[in-house]
Amino acid sequence: MENSQPFTVSTHTPIKLWANLDEEEVKKLKVELERKIIKIIIKRFEIKESDFVEVFSATPHTFKRYVHRVSLGGFSASVDTPFWSIPNNFTPFNGMYLACDHAFAGQGFMGIALGCLNLYYSLNRKAKD
Repeated sequence: MENSQPFTVSTHTPIKLWANLDEEEVKKLKVELERKIIKIIIKRFEIKESDFVEVFSATPHTFKRYVHRVSLGGFSASVDTPFWSIPNNFTPFNGMYLACDHAFAGQGFMGIALGCLNLYYSLNRKAKD
């Protein structure tokens, strides 16, 4: 692994694509999409498949297992989910906090950054109390 470089590819597929698949179909589609992405990376960056040290991917089913929702992007503010109903950073567990899109209605880098800043300022206020 000497001289290796971490590289992350983040892409999105329609949730509907995965909705009615059984476990075997999910695995098959995941492998198929992973192979397509690897082919594009190999072609674009002129590297060999043997240059890859580790490859893994996730599906909406993976997110559901770990974060109990099927997609990234946080909570969309809407009439049904107004911004004041979004969970705050604090949990009932000492030392465990929600950050990023789990506690901020934003997507992408800005949502992550603002969610983390919100936690930072909330912890500072709490420390002063």
